[in-house]
Amino acid sequence: PAPLFEGLVQVGKGSSGLVFSGVMKDGGRKIAVKKLDLNKQTDIPSLENEIAMMSLSKSDHIVEYLGSYMWENQLWIVMEAMAYGALCDVLSETELREPVIAYICREV
Repeated sequence: PAPLFEGLVQVGKGSSGLVFSGVMKDGGRKIAVKKLDLNKQTDIPSLENEIAMMSLSKSDHIVEYLGSYMWENQLWIVMEAMAYGALCDVLSETELREPVIAYICREV
């Protein structure tokens, strides 16, 4: 999958892998790539569930799943990039009041 993307820069790190931002060569769309090392103890059923949920979710309010690739013992999960980065980072910097939370829940 590496030839499909350009400018991949690491922007985060999780327990099971690294997160990169970059651009799709075909069309210039901004993307996020979660690279998971399958040599580590990876919860495969959890990954399958995450991919299934993302691929079934078609909403302007949910990150769009673009595909998955196996590459050198890594699983690359490709999705649209969020404008302000990871949701948990945004939420940790913001205080959401109940009416805002209700609005978000209703819209999703």
